[in-house]
Amino acid sequence: MKFWKNSLTNQFIGIFVLLSLVILIVISGVSFVVIKNIIQEIEGYSINNQIIFTIWLKNQLIILFLGISLIGVSSTFIYKLFQKIRKTINNLSEIMNNIAQGKLELTALVTEDELSIIGEKINLIIEEIKLLNSDFDNTMTQLELAEISAIESYKQLQEEKEKVEQTTKQLENANEEINLLNEKLKTENIGLNEEVKEMNDRLNQFLEAVPVGIIVLDKKGNTYYTNYKAQQLLGKSLIKNHQGIVIIESHPIYISTNQKLCPIDQQLGIQALKTGKPYTSSILEIYSPTRVIPIESWETPIYNQQGEISYAIVAFQDITERKKAEAEKIEFTQKLLRLNEANERFVPREFLQLLHKESILDVQLGDNIQQEMTVLFTDIRGFTTLSEKMSPEDNFRFINAFLSRMAPAISANHGFIDKYIGDAIMALFSRSADDAVKAGIEMLEKLTRYNLTRQRPDRPPLNIGIGINTGSMMLGTVGGTKRMEGTVISDSVNLASRLERLTKKYQASLLISHHTFGRLEHTNEYDFRLIDRVQVRGKSTQVSVYEIFNSDEVKLRQGKLKTKPIFEQALFYYHSNSIDEAEKLFHECLKINPFDPVSKIYLTRCANNELNNENSLNEEINILN
Repeated sequence: MKFWKNSLTNQFIGIFVLLSLVILIVISGVSFVVIKNIIQEIEGYSINNQIIFTIWLKNQLIILFLGISLIGVSSTFIYKLFQKIRKTINNLSEIMNNIAQGKLELTALVTEDELSIIGEKINLIIEEIKLLNSDFDNTMTQLELAEISAIESYKQLQEEKEKVEQTTKQLENANEEINLLNEKLKTENIGLNEEVKEMNDRLNQFLEAVPVGIIVLDKKGNTYYTNYKAQQLLGKSLIKNHQGIVIIESHPIYISTNQKLCPIDQQLGIQALKTGKPYTSSILEIYSPTRVIPIESWETPIYNQQGEISYAIVAFQDITERKKAEAEKIEFTQKLLRLNEANERFVPREFLQLLHKESILDVQLGDNIQQEMTVLFTDIRGFTTLSEKMSPEDNFRFINAFLSRMAPAISANHGFIDKYIGDAIMALFSRSADDAVKAGIEMLEKLTRYNLTRQRPDRPPLNIGIGINTGSMMLGTVGGTKRMEGTVISDSVNLASRLERLTKKYQASLLISHHTFGRLEHTNEYDFRLIDRVQVRGKSTQVSVYEIFNSDEVKLRQGKLKTKPIFEQALFYYHSNSIDEAEKLFHECLKINPFDPVSKIYLTRCANNELNNENSLNEEINILN
């Protein structure tokens, strides 16, 4: 059976044998008929019919046996062949079903026989079908995209079509309106021409009536039109010649800034023609035979429908009166400036600023403000004795020389002088207490340098006392409607004045209250010591008095710094009623610094036991009041 499976040719041989068997059977049948006929023909002969029939029957049995055997073999062969063919047909059917369903896997079995070769060919066909299917899918994808794009394009075309239809309708409507307008224009054209002519006449009348000169230049700079005012300003020869450059030769135009003849490129209207932009000028002057006429001009370019400059309109006017007014305004402003500067000599600018006023014109009687400030009082010691030896003129020269040296120290430290009281100065500091103390120290230093110039017997050195206090003050204007002045009202001002007087008692140059000392921001910059606590009349609290001795002579200053701890301890004993301990320490201070006047004063008090002496206290109180 292996032989029958190896080759398709052998299978065809088996089919041939089967066919041969069929032919034998047919032959057997034919032989039967032939024998029968032969028997029928020889019935008359001596052969026994039974023998012939027996022979034929045997012959038929043999043939039948052989036929059955061949049929069995052929049937087996045909059955096997039919199974292979059916299997192959089933495989082919399954492959075709897969192809129909899109499943292109290889399903044909590869064997050595011809049917397997057919399977391989079928597999190759399947591969080709796969490639064709892939190309088909790609083609379908592209077709789908193309279909989507076509749909979108169709929609856009529909929208564009609708827009075109709408535009067409609008154009049709507009065309109808234009046709109607054309009809109206045809009927109104005659009347319109008359109106235009009338408008031109009115425009000419208007241009002739305006009080400014009007010149119209064409694009080449030639004069196209001039009104009467322009002819009047530039000269009557202007109307004889319509060349833009020649018309100004009658009354030439100069540049006021350099007094030179106006160049061609700066003539009236040329800038607008060149730049295509409006142009304004106020530096030109017309030189007429009788006077020089300053003018201000405005140039404007005019464009045609193509956007090209076709004309330039120039408007200009005589500004002589305005120039005079401007000159008078400048002169008046300068006078006001000088007047304001003069007023600042009497009413300080800082005073107006504190009242939130722009100028003295804004100040009203009763204007006031309350705020914390520091006030400084200074006075020349023994001025009455000095003034008795001088004439009135010398007195004023002396006072002005002194005050002019002291005032810069105040302004340099952000203060201002509120008033002069004879030889005394009252100054205010609104920014900080340090400004007032620094100003006082600088005033004493300036006085030291000033005394170097006063070494003659008739020019003795000067001594001043300075008192400084800080507190809430009322700053404002007092007086009447005809006469008023700025002033400061406060107990703090009175205390500063009393501290200045107290400098004479303690022979100190600069004294400040504890109110000012508590407001100092840079105490390490000052040489200071507490020298007393005093009672002010009408007040329940005492005032601590500090001495600032930065400007003292070098030896006295160094002595005060060296004895400061001992002096303050002695002062503590003194006010604690420990007179003996205080007296010892004050003696020790004088040993180290024998020129300290305050230690001498306290030794005298200790010797007289003046701590609770009513007369001594009253004396101090009177000094402070």
